[in-house]
Amino acid sequence: MPEQKIGVGVMVNSSGASLLAIQSITTFIYDELLGRPTDASATLTALRAQIDKRNAAVAAESAKRAQRSWTLQHANAAYAGRYENPVFGTITIRERDGHLYATLGRVETVLEAFTKPETARVELTPGSGSVIEFAFDGDRVTSLRWLSEVFPKSN
Repeated sequence: MPEQKIGVGVMVNSSGASLLAIQSITTFIYDELLGRPTDASATLTALRAQIDKRNAAVAAESAKRAQRSWTLQHANAAYAGRYENPVFGTITIRERDGHLYATLGRVETVLEAFTKPETARVELTPGSGSVIEFAFDGDRVTSLRWLSEVFPKSN
């Protein structure tokens, strides 16, 4: 608010429902600085309701995805390995406890069923699902495609 010579910066290390928190906290601080009546309890109650609503929607979407049929047609071990790309680096696929996991940097996510053959849904960007598609030469995985980038299998 340049005309009042005030500004507020609020940062969080997350996405999704955090935007609601940022908006609520920022509005509350501006109201305090401008001498407007504030009700912290009401603000927190409204924020909690928004977060609960968002969490319920995320849970419902997750449950819906869990109903998909598995489309990877080979044994899990066939997909395991390192896949390298000059732009994004290395995606590693590992099998653990009967599930496949993808790791990119410090982010690890479980592979979920997707709708097309030889594809899986991942969250290599937290809170944002994307698709990995595997390519084969016979029964051997040769590469995967993620975000329109090809990652040749290196082992």
